[in-house]
Amino acid sequence: MVKRIFLTTVAALTACLALAACGATTNLTGMWEEPGLAPGAFKKVLIIGLSENEGKRRAFESEMQKQFEAKGVQSVASVQYMPLNVEMNAETLKQYFGDMGIDAVLVSRLVGVDQKTEYSPGYTYAVPSGYYNGFYGYYNTSWGVVSSPGYLSTYEVANIETNLYRVSDTKLVWSGVSETFDYADAMDGIRSFSATVVPQLVKKDLFARSK
Repeated sequence: MVKRIFLTTVAALTACLALAACGATTNLTGMWEEPGLAPGAFKKVLIIGLSENEGKRRAFESEMQKQFEAKGVQSVASVQYMPLNVEMNAETLKQYFGDMGIDAVLVSRLVGVDQKTEYSPGYTYAVPSGYYNGFYGYYNTSWGVVSSPGYLSTYEVANIETNLYRVSDTKLVWSGVSETFDYADAMDGIRSFSATVVPQLVKKDLFARSK
């Protein structure tokens, strides 16, 4: 009876640990950068998350701004100053952000969501059946076997395109395509995306940093 309880407990604990280890992951699958771009070319970036959902857009831009500020890069979330339904062009950029010293605009948009299926193979491992019988029982124990069957899992992959533009001539200077998966909800995916893409942009030395 003790053996059965122990084996069941180990199996349950293993499953819990596997679930706890899961979390949103973002991979940059493709990048392009303008050749010859000077290091620290931009001092302040405007963040735009293209979404018709104001709540998600606000959450996205706020999280991106948080990541930029943590890296010492000045940034502005567009939704804090510009209405959601306003079209972005030279006039509106000047109207809403003209006195902020913005010299770059970062635009991200959800290209699509794919459904993918993955097979996780099963496994077998041994556990001591005399674990609860003291040191001698543990040391001289026989070993029980716990098996877990393989399974198929289906998950969503959010494909996001991100472009960085120079304000002075509106030219594209950096572009990246990313995949985000294993996200529990939109906010989980946003955190993963921001924590991956912003450090990559900073690593490219595209922005002047205060620290």
